[in-house]
Order: sequence, then structure tokens, then C-alpha cells
Amino acid sequence: MVEAMFSFKPKWANAILHGTKTVELRTTAPKKEISKAWIYASFPTQKIVGWFIPGKVYPPMDTEALYATFGYEAVMGYPCDAFDEHEIMLTALGPKPGGEVTIGQTIGATKKYRAIEINCSMSLEQALKPPGLGIGRGPLGTNYGWRPPISWRYLSEEDAAIVRRAVSGGASDDR
Repeated sequence: MVEAMFSFKPKWANAILHGTKTVELRTTAPKKEISKAWIYASFPTQKIVGWFIPGKVYPPMDTEALYATFGYEAVMGYPCDAFDEHEIMLTALGPKPGGEVTIGQTIGATKKYRAIEINCSMSLEQALKPPGLGIGRGPLGTNYGWRPPISWRYLSEEDAAIVRRAVSGGASDDR
């Protein structure tokens, strides 16, 4: 098994760490079994804030099937009634001329997503700025500095060890 780093907007990272978002959706999902998925909260946080243990990875589904299978709260991380759903869509997408806004438009009604169960999650005591990871290495060993994954990526053994050491060593928030 390997470890991976997943990027999330801070609101989704918080929902995972608080246990309200129990299913993560990705257009591409890991093929290897992941022992631990580190949670990188993107702008404005830009820190590693915790980790989760991924469970079953489901075959691609459209949004209707996702919400029917898992429920809105598990996918989005918060409860929603019909009125809230409409308001959320208007806020996220703006009013659409000549058409209703549906919940499927939140994540793309025409796409299919892989659902990844989140079995458990843990917040770090203190969020970490990414410690000298080699994810940004270029050709011939050129190091461009750490760049967060756009969606997710496997961590090399070396990078996974760097993250584990930083976490266990109580790395400070300003590193």
C-alpha cells in the first residue's frame, strides 16, 4: 500500500475532518490501495491539515446515482433540504436564464465520478506548511519546490516519510 496527498478546498477539508463528508468524488481515482490519504487544504489555507483512510472506490457514476447511493450530506458534507439546495445552486452558479438549477450542476451533471469512501479522518494538532517534499522535482533532479497536487497524487516513500516525520515531530505552523 502507498500514501497519497489529496487537495481540497478548505470547506471540504473541514467537512471531512468533522466527519460530515464521508464520500469523496474524483474524476480519476487511485488504482493502488492507499493506506493513508493526507489532506492538503488549498488557498487560502495552503497547509496539510489532516489525513483520512480511504475505503471502497466505486465505479464511475453520474450525479443522480451518487446522491441516490450515498445521500447529499455524505457527498457534500452538510444537510440540505429542497429550499437550501436551490439557494446553494443559485449562490454557486448564479441564476441560469430559461432553466432551473439542479443539484447535479454542482459537480457537473454530464460527468461521471468515482466515489471514494472515507472510513475515518484525523485533524493534525497543528496544520503544516508542506515540508520540503520532492513532488515538484523536474527533469534531471531539478527541484522546483513543492507543488500541491491539482487533485491527488501518490507520495513516494521518501515524501511520505517526510510528511510523517514533520507530523510526529510537532512541526510548527510557520514552517
